Amino acid sequence: MHPPLFYMISKLALLLGKSDFFLRILPACWGIVTIYLLYRIVRLIVDEDTALLSAAFLSVNGLYLLLSREIRPYTLLVVLFLVAWRLIIALSEEGRWRDLALLCGVNTVLFCLHYFSFHMVFAQGAVLMLCMLSRNSPFDFKKFATFCVFTAIVASWVYIYFFLPSAGSHSILRDSQGGDRSTLSLISDYLGQAAFFFTPIWARWTAGALALAGLVTLTLTRPKQAVICVLLLFLPLTIVLAMDTKAYFSPWHVAYFTPFLAFFSATALARLPGRKIMAAVIAVGGASFILLSQHARYYETDSYRHPVFVTLYKSVAEQLAAVLSPDAVTVSSDPGFANGIRWYLDQSSDSNQLRSQDLGPGGGKATLQFISAHNDFGTLGKDETSFLTEMGRPETIEKVLNATVYTFHLDRQPIPRIERSPSEFIFSAQLKKFYGSVYRLKNVTSCPMPRVGVTATRNDQPGSFEFVLDNSAGDKPLNFFVNLQYLNVGAGNQLGLFYRFDDEAIMPLAGTTGPDFKHQLQVSFSRERPFKRLTFFLELNCRGNTALYQGGNLETLAFKELEVFTCSRDDAASCQAVWERRYIESQRCNYTKEKFLTSSSTSHTPHWESISNLSDNPAQEKTDWRILTPKAPGEPGVLTVDIKPKASTVFYPRLSGSDSSIQIFEVHADGSLGPVFMMAGVPLVWTPVSAQYPLVLPDGPATRTLRIEMRGRYCQLWHKGGNIFF
Repeated sequence: MHPPLFYMISKLALLLGKSDFFLRILPACWGIVTIYLLYRIVRLIVDEDTALLSAAFLSVNGLYLLLSREIRPYTLLVVLFLVAWRLIIALSEEGRWRDLALLCGVNTVLFCLHYFSFHMVFAQGAVLMLCMLSRNSPFDFKKFATFCVFTAIVASWVYIYFFLPSAGSHSILRDSQGGDRSTLSLISDYLGQAAFFFTPIWARWTAGALALAGLVTLTLTRPKQAVICVLLLFLPLTIVLAMDTKAYFSPWHVAYFTPFLAFFSATALARLPGRKIMAAVIAVGGASFILLSQHARYYETDSYRHPVFVTLYKSVAEQLAAVLSPDAVTVSSDPGFANGIRWYLDQSSDSNQLRSQDLGPGGGKATLQFISAHNDFGTLGKDETSFLTEMGRPETIEKVLNATVYTFHLDRQPIPRIERSPSEFIFSAQLKKFYGSVYRLKNVTSCPMPRVGVTATRNDQPGSFEFVLDNSAGDKPLNFFVNLQYLNVGAGNQLGLFYRFDDEAIMPLAGTTGPDFKHQLQVSFSRERPFKRLTFFLELNCRGNTALYQGGNLETLAFKELEVFTCSRDDAASCQAVWERRYIESQRCNYTKEKFLTSSSTSHTPHWESISNLSDNPAQEKTDWRILTPKAPGEPGVLTVDIKPKASTVFYPRLSGSDSSIQIFEVHADGSLGPVFMMAGVPLVWTPVSAQYPLVLPDGPATRTLRIEMRGRYCQLWHKGGNIFF
């Protein structure tokens, strides 16, 4: 949702201690620094008394006080915004390169802190352009052009590498929140809260009128400073209004107004006598009012309330400790909610049931407690009715504030047996199937979110589980073909697959280290000697490369499915054929991301003149793209391409149906073909429209020739402007 800087700062704060105090101490310090900065800047451009009044007003601003105790980036954002204001004033008066360099540095930090800074820096550019156009201004075109070029480079980098890859960021532009209220109505309400955070409404109007009177006074006495303030403050909100983006827009986004409203209010009172005494009265009186009448707003257990994010982590955690059974395994509907609960359970409870998951061997029943966060059931149901249809009747249902705990007794299945050859066994991460078939687990849990699965419950401490097969097929040698599906997108994450026959030594079978764009791997092994039991061990080690509170990163590493084919030597060929078919079908999962690239960075030349059995039609979903499909589905469609491949080269095949497939071969100098890529479709399921599949070639010459073969009615290859590879 946001750029990574604040999360990195939070991670550093955790080195001091893992508690709310250490996470909140930095926002609180930045809040104090804001008051001092405002005092220094106002004293510089106006006078000492106005500076004291400004600091007094800001010190009792209800919204800013609340933000100063929350683990959020807004107080640091305001500090940087004030520094930028001071540097812009200096540039308008002196035009020094040093101040411009400092402003560019401050804006770089702003861009890495919050996406609202795009609006803020645009407003800075408008102010600097006016300064440049002013008569006898020391800020000339060369400096303005430098500012624009530097800003464009940094903003593009942040936009490409942070904003675009984040699905949560896209929802800022896509989602509609705020109910039926217009964006203008929301802005007006939030500005009122920035002026006076509490009720009654008449006090909010009074505070707003005082600030407006101060702005008028500033315009009459110091028009240049008034113009700078108005542009810096209102241009960002004008952009929000023009874009009409209400998603996740909250009073926190107008927090940068609070020091300026304090400055304007102080300016309105600057001509009155006894200003220093007045500043002391405002500070002491305001603090007393907040302490006596608004204490609960700041010191209740969970002070952060928002219509979009319903947290209550601490309160829920305190009550869950008494509800969760030490003999049960637990599953939460939402990983963000679960990590918020884990954070407080780690601090307040000797035993954290959301982390300490343990299920021993044995049949019978497994007690599972499912925690629904404010009526969310993940992929298990849209509502409680569909959830209970999927899971069955619970033994108990207990309400814990805005969460609900459902207790189930799930049947554990008997250990599957190898009774004949060939045989196939599938161990799934789907909640009921996983807990029904797993032989033993420790410190893992099911995550009922799309495209996730079974995850570890801690960072940097492995979680493990086992699947077991008993052998009753006799003493003949057996071959085993294994297909593992997984998710591993976090840096440094490790997933390991091991096996053991009977009580022999545990042997490594396969593994993956993140980030890994693939979603499956295949291995095979054989057993010559007789055995009674085969055990598969899986180990998940999720590295703690993000902050561990309210979100975490445990869902970046997950187990999805384990398929095992067993066969005797006599059936090896047919079993391997089935396994290979599963392999090329599973390739459909191995795309890196879903995104159309606008242009190709891979040098290649398709031989359109020698195309065979392929039709080329415009894509309905994307007007500037075209689609190649076989004319006669029973015959291969063929296209040859000369290419200089890169490590980042991708292309866009799309398949559905078991008769559809695409194969890419490298044409060697002697005319022989070497397989490069094979993928087959599955019934009734299309691969994503914009899925990027990487082209991975073995080492060889810089320029290669590829032969693309397409089969089936629902086999597609998307291209744009004559480009196949991107």
